[in-house]
Amino acid sequence: MERRVSPIALLLAACLLPTATASWLALVSAEAGRFAPALAVAGASLVLLAVLGYAVRAASRGQVAFDAWDGLTLGLACALIWAGMPIARPWPVYLDASWYLNTAARIDADGGLRFESAAMADLDTPELRRMVTSTFADQRAAGLPFPSDSTRGFFAQAFAARPERPDGGLGPYHPPFFASGLALAARGFGPDRAALAALPWALAWLLSIAVVARLAFGGPAAPLALLLAGIGPLFGYYAGQPYAELAAGALLLAGLAALMQLERVGSASPGLAGAAGLALGLAGLCKLDTLPAVALAAAWWLVVRRRPGGRLEGRALAIGLTLPALQGLVLALGPSQLYYRLNGGGVWRRLIDRLPTLAPILLTAAVLIGIAVALHRSRPIARRPALPAPRRLLGSLAVLAFALASLAAWRVPAVSPPPMLSLLAWSLTPLGVWAAVVGLVLVLEQPRPGRGPLGTLALTALPLVLAAPLVTRVLSPLYSARRFLPLALPLAAVLAAGAFLALARGLPPEGLLPGIRPGLRRGLTWSILALLLFAGNQAALPFRAGGGRDFAGGAALARQLGRAGRAQDVLLFSSTLDGMDAGRLAAPTWSLTGRPVAVLGSPRPDPEGLAALVAAWGAAGREVILVTDARQDPPIVEGFDLVEIDRAGVVSQAPAPDPSMPPRMAPLGIELVMHALEPASEP
Repeated sequence: MERRVSPIALLLAACLLPTATASWLALVSAEAGRFAPALAVAGASLVLLAVLGYAVRAASRGQVAFDAWDGLTLGLACALIWAGMPIARPWPVYLDASWYLNTAARIDADGGLRFESAAMADLDTPELRRMVTSTFADQRAAGLPFPSDSTRGFFAQAFAARPERPDGGLGPYHPPFFASGLALAARGFGPDRAALAALPWALAWLLSIAVVARLAFGGPAAPLALLLAGIGPLFGYYAGQPYAELAAGALLLAGLAALMQLERVGSASPGLAGAAGLALGLAGLCKLDTLPAVALAAAWWLVVRRRPGGRLEGRALAIGLTLPALQGLVLALGPSQLYYRLNGGGVWRRLIDRLPTLAPILLTAAVLIGIAVALHRSRPIARRPALPAPRRLLGSLAVLAFALASLAAWRVPAVSPPPMLSLLAWSLTPLGVWAAVVGLVLVLEQPRPGRGPLGTLALTALPLVLAAPLVTRVLSPLYSARRFLPLALPLAAVLAAGAFLALARGLPPEGLLPGIRPGLRRGLTWSILALLLFAGNQAALPFRAGGGRDFAGGAALARQLGRAGRAQDVLLFSSTLDGMDAGRLAAPTWSLTGRPVAVLGSPRPDPEGLAALVAAWGAAGREVILVTDARQDPPIVEGFDLVEIDRAGVVSQAPAPDPSMPPRMAPLGIELVMHALEPASEP
């Protein structure tokens, strides 16, 4: 069987493979304590040349099938990228994205995953180091659901810390695969422009959606699915900011596309299976949230989809999965131990707490998956009949129930966190959610080669959306909805695209809306689609480009703080656990200026302990400048008077920290006060 190659798939490979290779080599070298940007760039260049060579060879053999849908797909992807992230602008950011950027800056500066802080190194006792660590005990005292272990925590709000160790045990908090790629950009463009490395990941996310849609529903589905996923508010906001969700989603969807292509080809293809395993494994290495989907996709091929010659493919898939898994295990036992302890252990505890509620949902999902597996293995796909009318009726009732549930979820009280179902309806519009469920019914009703992995993951994605209590719904709903980017939103967009095409074409053979004339049916379909796209675009307008820039001006503010006092003096920031913002500037100040910084772990520090901190730094020849929020009273330092020496501030914006729907950006005014510490005068 001659294999035809889509140019969009080639473009995805040219974008994703070098980017992933560079990030992985950067991570491996940083993990060895020898961060090697030259090695990472050289490896990525070789991979890019290999992809280009394959593309030229395939084109010379007439195996590249280009059509108008490919051109439209590429044009839409470029337009959405340009609208979401103007290339000429740096993007100082907030929350998780700031953690990734600061981790990237430290990897570049320290050459590995063990970070060296001059402020922490001067503190010679665990008690002093604990005062500048936001420990789990401090977090629990502030009302956050952290474990009871008090020996771990955060340094400067962005880095994992072990204060019982002499060097403080500083390292990355989030798994550093994504940050290692940002570190390459930090070396090449400077730390305040490292976020530009998010651009190829965002493009790969869009292209991977198009490739999956093309494999499932044909060429016209590719630009339609890409547009449905990219025109809404989630991509409009996150495309311009360095969050790992888009990177993990691109890798996960690329692995899914490879599995779908494996099901389509007639001959054994261990190389394609190995690539699928590697992409899925890197998705799990990039973002812990993707591990359930990675396991399900791999299990589908290894257990369900068997064919002659499949043993070699299974081995290749397993090898591809194993390499990133082994590195993830090393990270879990070392630098990323804090992250896995908090997130993996936290999700497990919440699962146990909510098991009575989640058990029916998970049981239903297991039954549906079992039925799908049984149907898949019962007879060849070509002989498999369409679902009879009673089953189609039940499927239609399920679609109606889901549509009504999504509309009901939209009407949640403004004072309570919205369920994830309402966030999905906001991300894709209620019409889009309805169309996605219709598309899932069609995939199950009309199984074809290539749709097996798609249907399996879609069946599991929807119950995971309903199991949303596992997700922390704090801060802005926009922040919580990022969980959709790796899998739920892309699959929903692909399925919705398939539903719209089926509606326009009158597919399956019996037809959707069979009583309506074809011309009227097509007009109705495109009218509904136009309304959906208009609603999604309107929802995204407040978050695109400059409108969605979090904490704009943060880099300038950090540099202004870095100029206070002498270069060796310590900037000691007040805690963030009482809702103040001063401590959030510590890590950017360290990353952008190199100034020694520290953040108080508790909002109510002991005056004598503070005096001991000042004495320890004084013995090392460092004075202390205390940085507090103008809205708070500065802490008392035993034996010292606080003298205001300067103020710095910025009026910016961030996602509004309230649960109201729809999410919105809100003004964020920050005014910081810098205090010098002078010996107290005699009474």
